[in-house]
Amino acid sequence: MKFIFAVFLSIFFAKGVVFSQISYPQGYFKNPLEIPIKLAATFGELRTNHFHSGLDIKTNSVPGLRVLASASGYVSRISISGNGYGNALYITHPNGYTTVYGHLEHFNNLIDSMAKSRQYSLESFNIEYYPKPNEIQVEAGQLVAYSGNTGGSSGPHLHFEIRDSQERSINPFLFGFAVSDNLKPTIDALRIYNLCDTDGNLNINTFNLNKITLSERDTIKVTEKFYLGISSFDKQDGQKNRNGIYSYSIKLDGIECFRFDANKIDFSEKRYINAYIDFEENYKTKNLYQLSKVLPRNKLSMYGNVKNSGVFEIKDNLSHSLEISSKDFKGNEKKIITNVRKAEILPNKKITPTKNMHFSDVNKYKIASASINIPANILYEDVYFTMNEFDNNLTKYSKIIEVGNPYIPLHSYISLKIKAEPSLTPDLYKYAAIGSIVRGEIIFYQGGAYEDGFVSTRIRTFGKFLIIIDTIAPYIKAINVIDGKNISKQKDISFTIGDNLSGVKSYRGSIDGKWVLGKYDAKTRRLVFSIDEHFPKGNFVFSLLVKDDKGNSKELKLSLTKN
Repeated sequence: MKFIFAVFLSIFFAKGVVFSQISYPQGYFKNPLEIPIKLAATFGELRTNHFHSGLDIKTNSVPGLRVLASASGYVSRISISGNGYGNALYITHPNGYTTVYGHLEHFNNLIDSMAKSRQYSLESFNIEYYPKPNEIQVEAGQLVAYSGNTGGSSGPHLHFEIRDSQERSINPFLFGFAVSDNLKPTIDALRIYNLCDTDGNLNINTFNLNKITLSERDTIKVTEKFYLGISSFDKQDGQKNRNGIYSYSIKLDGIECFRFDANKIDFSEKRYINAYIDFEENYKTKNLYQLSKVLPRNKLSMYGNVKNSGVFEIKDNLSHSLEISSKDFKGNEKKIITNVRKAEILPNKKITPTKNMHFSDVNKYKIASASINIPANILYEDVYFTMNEFDNNLTKYSKIIEVGNPYIPLHSYISLKIKAEPSLTPDLYKYAAIGSIVRGEIIFYQGGAYEDGFVSTRIRTFGKFLIIIDTIAPYIKAINVIDGKNISKQKDISFTIGDNLSGVKSYRGSIDGKWVLGKYDAKTRRLVFSIDEHFPKGNFVFSLLVKDDKGNSKELKLSLTKN
C-alpha cells in the first residue's frame, strides 16, 4: 500500500496540557454483585449526547440479583423515575466518595418501605429523597437492593458508578475493580481529515481496517495540516458485545501529540461528546469516529497532552512515523504504526469559508417568519449560519423554518420563535407547539407556547421546524382488568398509557378519590398498580387520569371488587 492517498498527523506542536495522576484507594470498594463482573458497557463509552458515566454490569440477562453495598456508609439519596436510572440508590462513604446503583428492580425492605411512604406523602411515583446521614446506615456487603431493568435500561443489568465529593463520576477501574480481559481493542477504521487550503476545505480519506492493513512499510500522503479520527471498540474475554475503549493516543515521530483517557466525567461536560466525535458522520451514518481535533469551545477534561488542538502539521517533504494506539483499562493495546508524507491533495468536501457566527458571541438571527437567539458558547466553533422558510405541506399553522445546519452540534438550548399563520385561531392557541421534522415527514414534539402571534420554545439541535397543534387526548389501555371485575386473585392491575404527540406529562390513579401508587416504565409505557393494603375490601371505584403536555386528558373509571 505504498503512498496511500489520504491524511494524517503533525510534526508542528503547540503548547500541550498534561493532567496529573490522582491516587485512588485500591480495594476499598467491592463488587456490588455476587457474581464475577462482566460488562455490558464500560466507563466513558460513547452514547447519544453523552459519555457513559459508569460500568454496566451484566446480571445474566435476568432481574432480581442481590445488590450489595460496595463499602460501608449511609444511603444519601433514593431516586425513583420511569426514565433515566429508574430505581436508583446512592450510598455516601466515609472517604467522601458516593457509589450509585441504577436500574434496580426494587430496594431492600427498609428502603422500599421508606421510599413508598415518601411516594404516598407526595402523591407521586417519581421522587428524589435525601435521607439524613444517620437515617439509613449500611455495612459493606449488606443487601441494599435487587438488580433490574427500570428506567432507560435496554435490558437487565446493574449500572454502577463511583462519584467524588464534587459529583464527578470516576472510572471504577481506577479503584482496583477488574474484569477478565486479555483481548486487544479493535480499530475498525481510520479517517484522515486533510486540510487542503486556508478556507478549510477537506479531503477525507477513510481506511477500512477490516479489509486492509496499514504497516510500517506504507506511507500515507497527507496535506501540510491534518487531523485524525478512529472507530474503535473493545471486548472482554468470552463476551460478544462491543464496549468502549479506555484510552486513545497518537504519536508522530515517537512524540505523543494527542491523548484521550476515560478517567473522570463531570456531568456538565457530558454533551461535549458531540464535539469529540465526527458529529456529521454520526448524524448521517451512525458511525462513531473519535477525533483528534479539539474544537475551540470543547472543554472536555478527558483530553491529555494535546498539541496544536489536535491538528498536525508537516512542513518538510520527508516521511514521518505515525503511531495510533487504542487501549482498554487492562493495558491491552491495539497499535497502528505507519508513515505519513506531505503532498498536494485536492478537496472532496467543500466548506463555506464565511463564518458569520462566532461561538463566543450572543448570536441573534431573524427572518420574516422566525427568529432565534443563541447564547454565547453554545456553538463549539465559529460557523456559517443561515435560516430559511418554505411552504408547509405538513401543517397549516406556519411556514417550515430551516434553522442552521443539522450537522452542527449545539452544547445547550437556544430560543426559537415561529410566526403563526391566521389558521392558528384563538381556540387553538393553548394547543400550539413547535415540532421538528426528521426524514421529511416525521414530526417530533419540541414543546412551546403561543404568545403575541408567535409560538416559542427552546431547541437543542439545528434542523427544520414548524408550528403544530395537539388536540388529541392520551390513550389508556387496560391489560388485565375490566369494569366490574373481582380482582381478589390478582397481584396487580396494569395499563398501557401513551400519547400521540406531546407525550404523557402526568397520571393519577385513585381509589374512591384517594391517590394510589402506580409504577410507570416509560420505555414500555406500562403502568402497574400493585394490589396491596391500599386496595380496600369490598366494592370501590378505581380511576386513572392521564394528561399530556398540552393539557389534553383521558380518564378511565372501573368499578372493581376485592374480597
